[in-house]
Amino acid sequence: MMQNSWFRVAIRKEDGKLRFEHPTLPALQAGGWMDRVKKEGGDFKNGNWGEKIAGHIEDSSTAPITAPVKEVKMTNDNVSRTIEIEELRAHDSEEQPWFVVNGEVYDGTAFLKGHPGGAQSIISAAGQDATDEFVGIRMYHVHLSLFSRMINPL
Repeated sequence: MMQNSWFRVAIRKEDGKLRFEHPTLPALQAGGWMDRVKKEGGDFKNGNWGEKIAGHIEDSSTAPITAPVKEVKMTNDNVSRTIEIEELRAHDSEEQPWFVVNGEVYDGTAFLKGHPGGAQSIISAAGQDATDEFVGIRMYHVHLSLFSRMINPL
C-alpha cells in the first residue's frame, strides 16, 4: 500500500493540535482521509488530493452542481462461470495471476506491465482475495476506471 503516490499522510490542525491521518484504515474498517474526503464530497482529481481549499469555487454557494459519480461496473453480465477455490489457487503465480475483488475473480496478467504499483503488487495478491487492498485505494473513480479497462474479468 505504501508504494504508491496515493499513500500520503494528511496533517490536519484540529482544536489547536496536529492530527496525522492515513489514507485508509486496515482491513474493512471505515476511515482515513480518503474516506473523509469522499464523504465531504471532495473531488480527487482537483489537484489537492480531494481537499477543499478555502476561497475556491467549490466552497462557494455558486459552485456548480455536478451529477454524482457513477460507480464503474467491473463485471460482465454475460459471464456466469463459477470458479472454484482450487482453480483460483492454481493461478497464484506471476505467469497468470488471478485474484478476487468483491467476490469476483479477475485475471491480472495483462495489467502486470502497466500497473502503477508495479507487477509485484498484483503477483502478491495472486490466488487470494484482494478486496481490502483494492477497495482501500483503488475504488475511487479515476483509478477504478483505468484499472477496470485493463483487467479481464473471468
